[in-house]
Amino acid sequence: MPTWIHVTYVDANDGYANVNTPDRTIDNDLNTRWSATSQGEVNWIRYDLGNKVNVHSMSVSGYLGNERSYNFEVEISDDGLYWQPLLPMQSTSGTTLFPEMFQLGDVQTRFIRLQSYGYGPTKDGWNGFSEVRFYTNQEQANLDASKWDEYFAPSSNKVGDQLKLSLKGVSSDGTDYNLNPETTSIAFFTDNATIAQVDQTGSIVLVREGDARITVMATQGDVVRISSLIISVSN
Repeated sequence: MPTWIHVTYVDANDGYANVNTPDRTIDNDLNTRWSATSQGEVNWIRYDLGNKVNVHSMSVSGYLGNERSYNFEVEISDDGLYWQPLLPMQSTSGTTLFPEMFQLGDVQTRFIRLQSYGYGPTKDGWNGFSEVRFYTNQEQANLDASKWDEYFAPSSNKVGDQLKLSLKGVSSDGTDYNLNPETTSIAFFTDNATIAQVDQTGSIVLVREGDARITVMATQGDVVRISSLIISVSN
């Protein structure tokens, strides 16, 4: 049996065009995400299930979900225009990269919308969902959760492997942004050099088993942009 309800379409009222887009939340990849800045306003992301179906529960994983707790409310609709509140304010735990389950109470609906309030206690951080799934019953939810280790298994990086990071600049409208080396300063960092070492060309050497976060910081004048990824290393 399918391990989650198929989503026929997903969209949002804000986000990075062509980069961290809403469809990244249904691509079975925790390394991608939908992102939108809250800045005191509510962003929403909307899922079309194709037909009116029974929805028992949902799972949500947040970007950097082991560090950030994301806040959201859930609404449902039969037509995608008129919305009924379903779940008041919910929060992810901020302790895991894996999805987390939320019970929806066996509702009949076609559209589901997450009203998203950013992360953190003041609800002013960015919104960032990596994966969102819906389930028709508890059996389906349990089956999907039992496969998360398989679905979301980290890349098979081994001790001794050497990797090379590539860096691409993207503007907020989704167009390419030229990272001119004459005007842009690029710096790479690791939070655990005993696991993964990185030099200032973006070359990585995997030293021992464990997880390490590699961060890149691009500075151009007064503008600073930071991105990071987690590398899991096995023997």
